[in-house]
Amino acid sequence: MTNENLNGLLIEKVQSVKNNASSLAMSPPLNVIREVLVILKSKGMSVAKIADFLKNQNFMYRRGQIRYYLMKNPITRHELSTIEL
Repeated sequence: MTNENLNGLLIEKVQSVKNNASSLAMSPPLNVIREVLVILKSKGMSVAKIADFLKNQNFMYRRGQIRYYLMKNPITRHELSTIEL
């Protein structure tokens, strides 16, 4: 999958999460944005860069939250191989 396809898919997933999330909630639970996390990890981004990206998208997560979530719910090879176009 090319980088342009990943970027387009990433933008689409972030927008769908934003549209589905309540405007009152600051940030949805991390399991709601799991697809976004899988795409970002497939691009080789570190937890710090993921946190910065999500902050730019107005999701307020700390690095520790993301690191802990990924430690408890690791991204499998199957998830990485089944990223939809």
